[in-house]
Amino acid sequence: KLPEFKTRLDRNRNRAFFKSIGITARETFAPGDMDLDTAFDLVAEWQDYRVTPRLRRQDMIMTKMFEWMETRGYAVFMIDNEASLAFGQRGEDRIHRHMGPLELAGQLAGVSALASQVWADTGRLGLWGWSGGGFNTLYSILHRPGTWRAAVAGAPVTDWRLYDSVWTERYLDTPESNPEGFRDSSPVHAAAALADELLLVHGSADDNVHPDHSTALVAQL
Repeated sequence: KLPEFKTRLDRNRNRAFFKSIGITARETFAPGDMDLDTAFDLVAEWQDYRVTPRLRRQDMIMTKMFEWMETRGYAVFMIDNEASLAFGQRGEDRIHRHMGPLELAGQLAGVSALASQVWADTGRLGLWGWSGGGFNTLYSILHRPGTWRAAVAGAPVTDWRLYDSVWTERYLDTPESNPEGFRDSSPVHAAAALADELLLVHGSADDNVHPDHSTALVAQL
């Protein structure tokens, strides 16, 4: 049985804290005995672009994992960048033909805001994401090395030419009409910039983000 958890930092406090930078803070989990004058290791989670009802159970599972991390002395911070569901069509329009920069800007805004909080040790930040979140995690650490101490990318999309065309071409159009967008949006082409600790996780039976994504990235490291 998991222990009782004391703290999800107040949602209203989160919203007020990030309102000035246009970021929606979904949740901040913190150790139950958290002293706001003490610096904690921090793990930030990337959210996928779209959250559908079938993902709600997964969200609950991840919530339990983050609550467990509280007991290990970590604070866990989740934000919605401007390409996420919280910003609707306006966010979708801004990533048309080029994914990555807008999402990274949101994460960096969160890091900057956290730097003003004495309880967040921004010299010991971790970053975590799965699937689309795995893509964003890779894009972040490859395009802004040194910001995070370590990252976990699970089943990440590393080359958009390899992903489901029905989904991908909704945002990037086709590889023939937008070759630069496909290349610049794909972490595999920035692999040489890796400077932070990275744990890459991928199931060999994944039929959504095929394992080719991870093997392609590893081949470039």
